[in-house]
Amino acid sequence: MKRLTVREWGTVPIGDGQDEVTSAEGDALLAVAQGAAADLRSGGDEVLQGGRHRLRVGQTVGIIAAAGVSLEILPKIADQDDTVVRRNLVRMIAEVEGFPLSAEESAELERQASDLLEILIGLFARRLLAAVRPGLTRNYLTREDDLPALRGRLQPERQFARLAGRADLLACRFDELSANTALNRVVAAAARLLLSRTRVAISARALSEALLHFESVAELRGPLPPVHLDRTNARFRALHAQARLFLQGWYQSTTGGRQVGQAILFRMNDLFERWIARTMRRRLTPEGWTVRLQGPLSYALTRDGTPLFRMQPDIVLDRKGFRIVVDTKWKQLDPMNRDPRRGVAQADVYQMMAYARAYEAGTMVLLYPGIAPGLNLDRLQIAPEGPPLWLVELSIQRLDAVPEALALMIERLKEVA
Repeated sequence: MKRLTVREWGTVPIGDGQDEVTSAEGDALLAVAQGAAADLRSGGDEVLQGGRHRLRVGQTVGIIAAAGVSLEILPKIADQDDTVVRRNLVRMIAEVEGFPLSAEESAELERQASDLLEILIGLFARRLLAAVRPGLTRNYLTREDDLPALRGRLQPERQFARLAGRADLLACRFDELSANTALNRVVAAAARLLLSRTRVAISARALSEALLHFESVAELRGPLPPVHLDRTNARFRALHAQARLFLQGWYQSTTGGRQVGQAILFRMNDLFERWIARTMRRRLTPEGWTVRLQGPLSYALTRDGTPLFRMQPDIVLDRKGFRIVVDTKWKQLDPMNRDPRRGVAQADVYQMMAYARAYEAGTMVLLYPGIAPGLNLDRLQIAPEGPPLWLVELSIQRLDAVPEALALMIERLKEVA
């Protein structure tokens, strides 16, 4: 399989070279991108745009794989090589999608040299093999069968309709402990899919060994079924989240059900926002902060008591009557000596001014990813007597340092306020 890597907003040439895609490969990638765009509620061109001489990607990251070609799209962060960006992206996806990495897995990630898809497959394969070795989870499932002796409850309607002339059979309805559960079908389906996709021998061996435990589990057909997760199957919770991520990104043609490829894609703006919110919640909640994502709901205007123009800031922090409103922006600020406005969009400033009034916030924050170590805070003032608006650059070079950097940011904002 041809494997190519590009950054957000980057291009891939169309041609016959090693670092190019052919016209047929480009069309195949575009077909998968169209399906993924619908799931992301984006236009197809926002994910991948075709042209005569090149393909252009948008502000979307992840993997698009079609027959014979795989396109890896990484975040556009200056001064970071692909290996560092890829590892950080995996950690963000794992946290946001509900399968966070352990310390051991994070250390293993540092030694990985594969592309994004193979890293995610390897993580799933290792976790799955460890989870199934003690045995699959089982549930009592209701079955109906015609048996020579009564088991469970007799079904009179079936007995006197279908078995009226059969004195040797009883129409039974009973509960049976079975491994053929919705959870196991979903996980097994993901394992079978990934076994056909991986090119890494150790991942293929782990998936093959794990699938031996699913011989009594039926193949998954149709849409993904609802799965009930509780303490009895807790060790499969993260695996289920990963399995859904892989299976939801598997696309077929609209005619004939022909398989066209796979995509695991994220809008980088949304991914960064959700990752920051989860990191804040984990780090700041024990200190008494309430961290809310996309809320609380408020409105900019009213007419005769009817609210108009809904507002939902990315993150709202509250503690003991002090409120901080945070909006995350996936872009890098310009240096002060180049532009006193730092490249901040005027619309973003107006939006923060509206938030300050509607939410009666003590402090406003526009949070950007940074490369320089540490935390860089630039204070502005909402005129004439509004709260301060801080432009904050948060280093994402080392993600494990981010929780403490966010806690330090909050302390500095409180001191100034």
